[in-house]
Parts: sequence; C-alpha cells; structure tokens
Amino acid sequence: STATINLQEQLMTKDIPAVQRLLEACPSDDRPLAATQLKGRRNYLCLRRHLAGRQAPSLSDEEAHFLLRLLLWLPQTESGDRADLRLNAAEEMLWYRFSAQNENCLGSSCPFVQDGSCFLVRARQRAEAAHLVVVNHALLLSDVAVGGRVIPPYDNLIVDEAQHLEEEVTRQLGFEAREADLLAYLDRLQRREGRERGSGLAAGVRQSVRGLAMPLGPGSHLTGLAAAMGEEVEKAHPRVRQFSEATRVFLQQHAEESGNYQQRLLLTRSMRV
Repeated sequence: STATINLQEQLMTKDIPAVQRLLEACPSDDRPLAATQLKGRRNYLCLRRHLAGRQAPSLSDEEAHFLLRLLLWLPQTESGDRADLRLNAAEEMLWYRFSAQNENCLGSSCPFVQDGSCFLVRARQRAEAAHLVVVNHALLLSDVAVGGRVIPPYDNLIVDEAQHLEEEVTRQLGFEAREADLLAYLDRLQRREGRERGSGLAAGVRQSVRGLAMPLGPGSHLTGLAAAMGEEVEKAHPRVRQFSEATRVFLQQHAEESGNYQQRLLLTRSMRV
C-alpha cells in the first residue's frame, strides 16, 4: 500500500518488472510472479451508466462530447481506468456520473457483470489471481472499514509511505463535524431566515398532512410530529453554535498549534474524565 500515485506507477512500471525479470532468470516450477494494481471503484468506467447516458433523451454539448470520447476510448482500453484518459477538471466532474461508484450498482444482476465485461469486477478478479496487489492507503483502509470486502484476502501487508497513514486513517475511519454543515442540515428541516423562512421538510410534512381527511387519525399525529420537529430545529440552532464555541474554547486551552493555523488534539481517557 502506498500513499502517492507516483510511487504506485514506479512499482508497476519499474520495480516489480525488475523483480519479475530476476525471478524468470531463476529456474523454478512455480508460476511466474503475477502483480496488479487495484484502485477504488470510482476509477473504473461503469458500462451500464455509460450506455444509459448514450440513450438519454437530451444531452448537453459537454455531455455528448464526453460520451463520444468514452465511446472511442472503449475499444482501446482493457482496464476501463480513468487514468488512461488524462481528464481535465470539467471532464472529471462528468466522469463520476459514469464511474462504477457504489450508488445504484446492480451487482451480480447487472448484465455487464454477467457477461464478464464489467471493468471493476475484472480488476478484482485480477487482484484475486495475483501474488502481489498494489493499492493506495485509502483503498486499504476502506477494506478495513467494511471488514475485508474490497481487497482480496492477503497473507502479508507492506505499508510504504507510512508517514501518510495516520492522516488517511483519520479521513477514512473518522468523521467531520462543522458548524456550517450542521446548520445547513437544520435548514433543510426548517428554514429560519430569508424569503423561504418556514419552508423545509417539516413544513412539507405539515402541508401534506393537511390534505389528508383524517383529522382524528394518524394525520393529526403526523401534524404533531412535524410541529415538534420544527420546534426542535429552533432549539437546535443556538445549541449548535454553543457547542462550536465550547469546542473552540476547549481547543484553545488544551491543543497545540500544528501549522496552517490548525489546532490538533488527541482526546485521551484522562482528558475525557
């Protein structure tokens, strides 16, 4: 496992081939050393999404141009890896719509999985058959997070560029809570300011329930729940700000500067007490 793409490319194009040549020079009954690179699923094209995009009734000029580029690229690629395309920033945004991301993946029921053409499945099959699999820290930790369903089972793990592992562990296995995000979530439930004041999910539920002819039945209960939701949202707004301020004060008292105007703090058991 490595942290950078450059080191992965060096391993796959220089270091591992050199080892393979050395092993080939040594007589052995064992099969040749097989190595492959496995990436996260968003790096691979989803053929089903690509087909659906081509069949869409209306496309922008940018979408049509990008889908045409993918169509011309398909006969040339064996991996379906976006790294072969050298995408610009605008194309990167379009790529994610047609990548093999987990959302809405049909799995074994997908016709492209069934006929053996799915790029993601083929990449995983190559990894299962290889002696050596090169991944990045993000994929390694994704595998840890889901209990080993991303990378094939392995006997030995080599972590290169381990100085970056702590940061990636925090990103993959931790979570981030920001005041602005929490307030935005609350606004989705019920807006407190501006021309859309009072709108949101809670107001939508109340409006929908009013159309139900059940004044004494479940409708009245739903109305009460929606009203209670709005009240709790009103209470939550100042509490979010209080929590953020308390966190800021706590960091000032206990944390040390870690550069870039950031403060880092490890919460130990004694500190929690």
